[in-house]
Amino acid sequence: MSKFLCSCLLSVLVTTSCFAGDIQGVWFTENKDAKVKVYACGTEVCGDIIWLKDPIWTEKDVKNQKDAVLGHAKTDVKNDDKALKVRPILGMTLLTGLKLTDENEWDGGKIYDAESGKTYSCQAKLKEDGDTLKMKGYIGFSWIGRSTTWTRVE
Repeated sequence: MSKFLCSCLLSVLVTTSCFAGDIQGVWFTENKDAKVKVYACGTEVCGDIIWLKDPIWTEKDVKNQKDAVLGHAKTDVKNDDKALKVRPILGMTLLTGLKLTDENEWDGGKIYDAESGKTYSCQAKLKEDGDTLKMKGYIGFSWIGRSTTWTRVE
């Protein structure tokens, strides 16, 4: 019986430690204007936009954005690829290829910024609280770039 209890306890401890650094789930972007669902895609981590605070082009957007159409779903108008300019922002995959490199750290990924139409190399670090994800997009060297902090929704 004691072997069984030890085996169960060990199983619980191992399972808990495996999930302690899991970035899968739903995250608010820094300004809380979007939610990103982060999930396993093969051996890597990817992320899709699943919610937008303002998913429809407004009058203000139309005045400031050449290809915005009032009342229509926001699209990827800043993309350099003409074919992608009409794809909806909602549902878009913006995070690809992140690989676990160390405890609570991921690197080697790409992150797309729909506000600029640019794709950047990406790394992520899960803070000790498990509910704060520090994302960094960069070109070339990781110490040069822009950081943003996401917070876990669920």
